[in-house]
Amino acid sequence: MVVELLTMEGYHDICSINLSQFRTISIFTSTTVNLGAIIACSSGNPLEGPVEIAYMPNVDSWIPGWQTSKGAEQVVMENGWARFKSDNIFNGMIELHIWTTLVRGPWLSQANHIFHRLRIMSNFDDYVFVNDVQFNLEILGNMEEPPAGFLFLCPPEDFKTSPSSFHWPDSPAFWSLDPSGADRLTLEDATRLGFPTFHCTTEVVGKSWDDGVYKGLREFYQGKGFDPYTQDLARDMKYPLYQLMSEVNKAEDWDADDESNYMQTSSDSDADASGQDDWDLDNESNYPQTSDGSDAEACSEENDNNSDSTNCSFRLDNRARAV
Repeated sequence: MVVELLTMEGYHDICSINLSQFRTISIFTSTTVNLGAIIACSSGNPLEGPVEIAYMPNVDSWIPGWQTSKGAEQVVMENGWARFKSDNIFNGMIELHIWTTLVRGPWLSQANHIFHRLRIMSNFDDYVFVNDVQFNLEILGNMEEPPAGFLFLCPPEDFKTSPSSFHWPDSPAFWSLDPSGADRLTLEDATRLGFPTFHCTTEVVGKSWDDGVYKGLREFYQGKGFDPYTQDLARDMKYPLYQLMSEVNKAEDWDADDESNYMQTSSDSDADASGQDDWDLDNESNYPQTSDGSDAEACSEENDNNSDSTNCSFRLDNRARAV
């Protein structure tokens, strides 16, 4: 009776609000973040960098603008750059939060499909829905008489590489003695005058769900007449569909004129991934086995040797993989 009365949207709301776990993950400053994506991030081994397993293109985002830990006043210039007086921000933190407007329903409706395609059978709470990204700029310096000048921060839109992808731009900030910002100080000149360097970090904030939640989703969908290992429910609810990163990466090497190189259609993929008529949904022996459920072949990636933060006084280089 409960299954009959509870709507799909209502069940998704319960899972998202009451049954989810918040996760905050530090990532490399060279990483591109795709909002709404699903990343694998082992809680048992935090030294392993997160790996994106699925994403949804063209997710809408909301960028409120730069915020400071000290509430320092900012002036937005005609060119979109934000100006701060140097004595108001020394030894402080300036942050840029970017949120996705995508609700969690599309992921929850397709999660078991994605896990099944990647042969992921356990440790489901290691997989995180990327809800927002936070770019932090720490102003290092605690001096009695800081030099008079101005800090200029680039427009938030400079972080955007696509409607739903973001990373640090090459020149996010600079010091100047000129209130117009026309004359930028070089790193050498700024250091000589006593201006501090910037310390950049990036954090991803998201939500994860444990094995019991995904089991409940399977049973609920089946009770509503849907196969949880396909994207049929997502299509029925008019949700956009998640794509596997393994298929997207493979597509980059395809010959457009060779029909054998094309991905299966959505219906073909679901039919191949399903075959559930004789399966017990919760019998792990029915799943294709891997050495570690969290290490699906499609998600394997070599760890980046860079640190997860950098001194980014005037430039960030060596961009790495997307997350």
